[in-house]
This record gives sequence, C-alpha cells and structure tokens, in this order.
Amino acid sequence: MSFNLIDSSSKVSVTSALNVFETRPTNVSVTNSTYHELLPLNPVTMPPYQFKIAASEHWIDLSKSYLTVVFSLKKKDKDGKWVSVTDDDNVSPIQALGTTFIKNLRVSVNQREIFNANALYSYKSIIDYELSTTKDVKDTYLQSCGYYNDTNDRKKLFVLNKKVGFLTRILADIFNQPLYFMNHADIEIEVIPNDANFNLIGAKDTSYQLNTESIKMYVKTVNLMDKLALDIDNRLQSHVAKYAVVRSELKSQFLSEGRYEYVSTLFTEQIPQRIVIAFVKHHNFIGTIDTDPFEFQHHNIKNISVQANSKYYPNSAYEANWSQHEFTRIFHDMYENCGFVNTSMGITVDSFKQNKCFFVFNLTNDMEIDDTFDLIKHGTTSINVRFSDPIVKGGLTMIIYGEFPGLLCIDKNRVVTSDLSIV
Repeated sequence: MSFNLIDSSSKVSVTSALNVFETRPTNVSVTNSTYHELLPLNPVTMPPYQFKIAASEHWIDLSKSYLTVVFSLKKKDKDGKWVSVTDDDNVSPIQALGTTFIKNLRVSVNQREIFNANALYSYKSIIDYELSTTKDVKDTYLQSCGYYNDTNDRKKLFVLNKKVGFLTRILADIFNQPLYFMNHADIEIEVIPNDANFNLIGAKDTSYQLNTESIKMYVKTVNLMDKLALDIDNRLQSHVAKYAVVRSELKSQFLSEGRYEYVSTLFTEQIPQRIVIAFVKHHNFIGTIDTDPFEFQHHNIKNISVQANSKYYPNSAYEANWSQHEFTRIFHDMYENCGFVNTSMGITVDSFKQNKCFFVFNLTNDMEIDDTFDLIKHGTTSINVRFSDPIVKGGLTMIIYGEFPGLLCIDKNRVVTSDLSIV
C-alpha cells in the first residue's frame, strides 16, 4: 500500500498521543494564592456600600472576585407588624436579584475612576447574563445569583427560608479580563442599591420590605515568585502595564407616548463595536412594586437601524411584522452577533417575542465575533426606530448598551491612564 500527501504544501504532523518522552509544563510563576473576605467600610444599614482592596504586595485576580449578599423579605400584616412572606403572597424578587439589586457600581484605582455604570448596572447585569451565557449555565450556576425564569421559584426561596444568600461576579469592565491586576494599588468599589419598589414585583395593596442582612466581597490574591516579581518591576521602569478591556457604556433615552418614529444620537465620539438596544415601558423603568423592570417587549417596532458615519447597520434595516411572525432575521442576528449560532443562550423565539426582545448590532469592520481589536473609527452613531402603532401611554425607555475596545495602562508609580482609543 502506498501513501501520499494530498498536496505538496501540506505539512506533516505526528499525533500527540505518541509524545511519551515529555511531561506537562510546571507553573513557576505563583508561590501561593488565597481568597480574602472584605466587609463594607460602612454599616450594612447605611448604603451605599464601600469596599476597599488595600494596596499590598499581592497581585489580584479580579475575574475571580465576587459579591455575596443576604436578603430577607417581609410584609406588613394587618396589625402593622413585619412578618415573613408565605406561599399565598403575590410577591417575588426581580430576575437575578443577587446582581440586579445594584443600581450603580463605581470602581476607582488610586482614586482614578475607571468604571461607572451610569445608574444602569441592573440593566447591564441582566443584558450580560441574557446574551453571554448558555441555557445550561442559566438553569444551573446562575441560580446562585437568583436567576429563575419562573417568578414563583424566586418567591419560594424566601418562603422556605427567612434569609436568602446570593453570589455574583462583579461585571465591571476591568473585572471581565483574565490578567492579574498589579500590586501596590488601592482599588475602591462603591455599590449603590435599588430601592424595594424596583427590586420586588408584587401587589400594590400590600407593603413589602427587602432588607439587606449582610454584604461581603471575596477577592482572590496571588503571590509571585521573587525573581519574577523583580523582573516585572524592572520592566515597569521603561514600560507600562496594559490591560485590554471591552469598555461598556450604558445610556437610557425616553420616548414620549403617541409617536410613531424616533431618531436620536447614541454616541458622538468613538463608534462602538457592538450595540444592544432594548425597550421597556417607562413606568417599569422607574420601578414600581407592580411592574417588572426587565420586560423587554417589541412594542410593535416596524423598522429599526443604526447609522454610523453614513453607513447603516444592518445594510438593509431590520423590518418586522410581529403579528405575522416576521421577525426571525432580528432573532437570528441577536444570536449571531452574540456568538451563539451553534449553541443556545436559552432565549426561544416565543420568549424573544414576548419579553426578551434585544436588538443586537455588530459594527465591527468584518462583522465577526473574535478577540482581535478593530481599527478605531470616530464619528456620530445614531438610531432610527419606526413603530406600527403609537407608543403606549406613559412612554418607553430605550436602554442603550455600547461596547468599545479599551486599554487601561498603569506605570511604575501606579498611575492609571485610559483612552477612548488604542494607540
């Protein structure tokens, strides 16, 4: 039997299963690591909650930093006393309470602010979880932060337990990258919670109270080998440390009732690489006890597109007829522009139409989802939305979630600099 290459340019290879003379690499960079428990600097009854990771010789794995929070849910009975809720009570917490209870989150390094959620951290959290995690993760691990699609399942947590604890990752930009953060730098985190009217969904004729019993932060730190630490310090004398991040910017805009069209500027400097648009009734957005702030409905949008520097995204605007089931292109592009074409994020066509309607626009040069930087583009980004029916009474709030390539630099003196562009 003869064997030949399929083409002369094809390189030869040998299966790794025959690599019996070598062993796997040994990690010689870290001497030890540990998780530290941090308590807020102020009493738990006096928000906002302030946390501080004090400067030390330890490097910090921010991607392995977590918040834990314990809540209790009470109702006022006919005698005016606060008592535990029962299975008969018409109340439940909002989706993923362990993270969406946060209204705003700010992060500062050596007193330089590097992240601010613009009082929309709840919406950043729910959009991140809905569009970046698989169905299996939502049905299992995300229950640790209170993610249950059924409101009764969320209520049962408080019916069966007087106190319920949740755990969540911190979703600030610098926490969403894998590199260890430099030592000898103070990191301050401020957590501002929503009020109970936003965090709870229930009947208006009963008074409910959501109490924060405790809140803690867990931070993973690592110690480097002495020689490696010295080599890094020497390198810092002539270079800066660079952290590539996906910089998120959130905004909200109000759409008044009765109108059929809305045109608005979204961003005026750098053009984002991706935009997520969602609409919620303004009454829900403000946060009242009888509404769900995360009801992202389609509101009979007839036509929607984004324009950046005279180029339209998509090239042919999204058009929909929701009563005739003509919206699958928007549904498909939501999956494709989030990198989920061959996997599932758990959003079905029916749930997309009902209350998880996200319009995802990919503005990258190659319209692909990968880890490379795009060439930076500057200009004005705007949106054009047309409705088949007039906007509902009370108006709508449009949630705008823009993602930009970003770079955070730290020098030998731990001075932090950041740019809207990468140079």
